[in-house]
Amino acid sequence: MLPVRAADGVARGARRDPLAVALWAATLIWVIGMATLFPLGNERLDAISVFTFDRIAFLIVAALLAMVVARTPAMLRAWGGVEVAMAVYLLVVAASWTWTIPHKDLIDLKRDVNLLLTNFLMPYTAFLIARHAGWSRWQVRTTISLLVLSIGAYLVVVGLIQGLIDWRFLVAEADQSVHRSRARGPFPNAIAYSAMLAVLVPAALVLYADEQRRSRRVVLAVLCVGLIEALVLSQVRIVWLALPAALFYLAATHAPARRPALVVGVGVLAAVMLAWLGVDLGALAGPEGAAAQRSVAERLAEAGPAYNRIAVWATGLNMVVHRPLFGFGFGARTFLDARQDYYTSCCGVDWRWAVECHVPHNELLNVLILLGAVGLLVYLGLLRELWRLLSSGRSASADSFLVALAAGVQATFLLLVLVGQLHDVMYFAAVQVVFFFLAGCAGAGHRDGHIAGHLHPALAAPPVR
Repeated sequence: MLPVRAADGVARGARRDPLAVALWAATLIWVIGMATLFPLGNERLDAISVFTFDRIAFLIVAALLAMVVARTPAMLRAWGGVEVAMAVYLLVVAASWTWTIPHKDLIDLKRDVNLLLTNFLMPYTAFLIARHAGWSRWQVRTTISLLVLSIGAYLVVVGLIQGLIDWRFLVAEADQSVHRSRARGPFPNAIAYSAMLAVLVPAALVLYADEQRRSRRVVLAVLCVGLIEALVLSQVRIVWLALPAALFYLAATHAPARRPALVVGVGVLAAVMLAWLGVDLGALAGPEGAAAQRSVAERLAEAGPAYNRIAVWATGLNMVVHRPLFGFGFGARTFLDARQDYYTSCCGVDWRWAVECHVPHNELLNVLILLGAVGLLVYLGLLRELWRLLSSGRSASADSFLVALAAGVQATFLLLVLVGQLHDVMYFAAVQVVFFFLAGCAGAGHRDGHIAGHLHPALAAPPVR
């Protein structure tokens, strides 16, 4: 007699594989830690050892993954279009970096290796595990719930303390020279913090729309309110615009989440408008709180960043003109070291405004500078495959939660694309890891037109009886 299969796809009474459970738990700890506790110790450990908390956790996850793959080699053959695009992009990055090695010292090489590991290999590994580990529906939903609630609650609490009580709370001494008027959580700056908060919102709304229990819906609603207030305290203007745009897209493309997405999207805009008028938690801030250092109205009126970007974009485009095909070579300091000969004034903005910008402040321009047109085409191919995967996820699954998750992650994808017009998202390691992990979870329940094999039975919707 066959075992009875539960709604989450796991046979009742069946024993879970200990190795698979260990991989799931270790991956969850690693991904959550990237956005919460790991950044606090990484700053100090990185100065004395290559083994920071995030790298240690990643090595544990990689070891468990290697054991799972050794036992189930079919995982390596189950690649789809996204995985192929990732591999090609990594090859282009590696080839570009190899070309620069003879011209770099050991310190620069260490920075480059750190960047490759943390901002490329880690996010892509998170995607591969989430998509191919064969987690049950219960595991996927539990994973999303734990990720949103733990990271969200932690970041909101830390942000409120920084915004209202002491802006130095959990801020490394080396990072205290920037963004003292903004909440930044455990991250070096407010942009990474704000982007992480925004990434959590669509996932929280997906959980809210799928949740039937009133008490849990109330918890998720309170969390969304906290995320909105933390976003206001972060004072990152592009996120104030990009998040509502992403939520309105979610409302237009996924009917079950339409009402909460519209409410939260309008809520973000309303919270910023009220803060501009002086109606916000800033009135409760102590003298050392970030909100007391500069108001939202002052932040909205600040013109300096616009001048910075005009000058740095002109400089970056001048660099691209001189090396259009292959760029200046991949590296953590490529733009910073090569820009001096290409400073350019534009539109009445003097080139000196670009001096304080250490990055191009545009994702596509950054890829062009590092890898040239060749690298940009490959990168756009990766984005295209990701978008196709998430689009197919909204129709390929019979499970309403997986459909909602694909729609929510697609809204997050749009959010990061918009943020990338003014910031270099590739340098936000925790944001990248969480996003690709969510994308892997959303893509686990269906094929993308390239992947071999069949839908994992644990993710198949239970039959209607």
